[in-house]
Amino acid sequence: MKNIDSKRLTNLLNWDIKTYKKEYTNMLLATFGTLTMVALVVSGYLTNFSGDFHVNHILATEITPFAIIFVMFAMLGVAGQAFQHIMTNQERIAYMMLPASNIEKFIVRVVLRTLIMFGLIIAAVVAADCFFGFLVWIRTGEFVSIIAMSQFFSYTLGVNNFGGVDWLTNVMGVMLIWSFFVLGSAFFRRRAVLKTFLCLFAFVLVFSALIGIGVGYFIEWSRNLSQDISIEFLIEPSLLFEIIGNIVCVLWLSFNIWYSYRLFSRMQVINNRWNNK
Repeated sequence: MKNIDSKRLTNLLNWDIKTYKKEYTNMLLATFGTLTMVALVVSGYLTNFSGDFHVNHILATEITPFAIIFVMFAMLGVAGQAFQHIMTNQERIAYMMLPASNIEKFIVRVVLRTLIMFGLIIAAVVAADCFFGFLVWIRTGEFVSIIAMSQFFSYTLGVNNFGGVDWLTNVMGVMLIWSFFVLGSAFFRRRAVLKTFLCLFAFVLVFSALIGIGVGYFIEWSRNLSQDISIEFLIEPSLLFEIIGNIVCVLWLSFNIWYSYRLFSRMQVINNRWNNK
């Protein structure tokens, strides 16, 4: 059979949504409930019954950063849970018996599931914003938004500085971190999110120190070179390093996804106690 068939892919996606609808529902309710409760607490809605509670524009500046961070961590959690539905031998056997190719199963769990979860999270954020505004309107007659939507979408959808190198760098950085959690889900057998976070945290500390030192030396060397031999670089050293960094991110991202698929496609019914190799 073909590796990718649109009908099989659609059927598998429908099966995934129906089988794991609790995951999708919990994500929607958790996002809505968390943002609503934080807004109620921060605004003083639950404690100040006089009607004189914190409902001005400052509220949006306080809640919006929290919402952005919440969405980003939620999406990393989604990536880290991509293959945690087949932790037991019985779950693996049942999943392997599905009438679909490995690449189709991978696409559904990693790509389509991520997009659906992201859509549900965004919908929950908007719903929480409208719900809180409605509660405030009941008491004060004024509709108040808890989310600065322009700021929220500029970060969560990556639309700030769209098309520039800085925008590309931000998007590639987020995608690279996301791919690490996908890889962690395919590699670690249990508690993949926590283990991936700890490994990534340790790696970032070491890697950032090395990169920081390397970038500093490179920029200083390029400036000294241009002054000593009286030449001008066509591209600023900092911009050049940013472009090189984006290329490295693309290659690294590709490797993480490829290796995640390799681990997933070679996953056995009985695996190592600690990981899926």
